[in-house]
Amino acid sequence: MVRLEARPGVGDKKGLTIRNLLKNTLRMRPDRIIVGECRGEEVFDLLQAMNTGHEGSMTSVHANTPGECLMRLENLYLLSGYDLPLKALRYQVSTAVDFIIQIRRDKDGKRIVSHVTEIANMEGDRILMQDVGLHKNGEFKFTGLVPSCMERLTKAGLPKDFFLGT
Repeated sequence: MVRLEARPGVGDKKGLTIRNLLKNTLRMRPDRIIVGECRGEEVFDLLQAMNTGHEGSMTSVHANTPGECLMRLENLYLLSGYDLPLKALRYQVSTAVDFIIQIRRDKDGKRIVSHVTEIANMEGDRILMQDVGLHKNGEFKFTGLVPSCMERLTKAGLPKDFFLGT
């Protein structure tokens, strides 16, 4: 494991952005990449990495819902300066991201998992999502929907009945 940290530029010294660190990380040929928070053009490089063999990578993105998370990823990607057609951008997101885990604060201020949402595929120019787990009435429960990538999850060691209710 290697930990890298961004730092702002001071005076004449150039800073290190998350995007710089992500590019250098790729030169280290990692199995996984974890970015503490994506809030800029580094989303471009992370999605590229996730689509080229760095499965199991993850990041956090500030958004109020899983749907807003996808819109935020699109907006952050566009900040990178690449003029990609929206459908192509959405396809890239849909193939890079398997799940969105939404965390929110409950009425007592505790952080809780409110959604486990699978990014299933695309239909036309829309990314299809399905909630496989939701927090309702004070507790988290799986919806009974089985993710389309269940075979891959089972091969990785997850029990076949994991998503079939709690």
